[in-house]
Amino acid sequence: MKLTMFEGTPEEYVAIANTLMGTANTVVAIPQQSPAVVARRFVTLEEAKEILSRLELSDNMNNVLVALYKAGSKRLTSDDLKKVNGHNSDEFRGMMGAFGRRVGYTIEGNDIWFFDQKWEGDAYTYTLPESARKAMEEHRMVKQ
Repeated sequence: MKLTMFEGTPEEYVAIANTLMGTANTVVAIPQQSPAVVARRFVTLEEAKEILSRLELSDNMNNVLVALYKAGSKRLTSDDLKKVNGHNSDEFRGMMGAFGRRVGYTIEGNDIWFFDQKWEGDAYTYTLPESARKAMEEHRMVKQ
């Protein structure tokens, strides 16, 4: 078996494919497409209030939400949020996954976001949309 590595565009590959693979093979290059941008919708005020009040929040999740609230528009990294409760990566992912399930089981539909979460550099960063901030105030999780 012969392995040949090639780096280049699909068009460049097609141009030299017969040389690399021999003439018995037909090569079709399929250009890569950018991943589709998923539309995200942040929770409404009423949805956020329902999410926060349906079941009691764990102290750890409450601490994370309060830290995000206090940060205002400043984006906090996942490392910042892990430090709030002294979590390691697995514990943090478990807590955030549980909160995601809470959102999913409370509000029907996909792509409904409680956090504004973005991948920046080498970590996720988080902030709260205004609807979540207002719901926390009304739920008396924070002082206005």
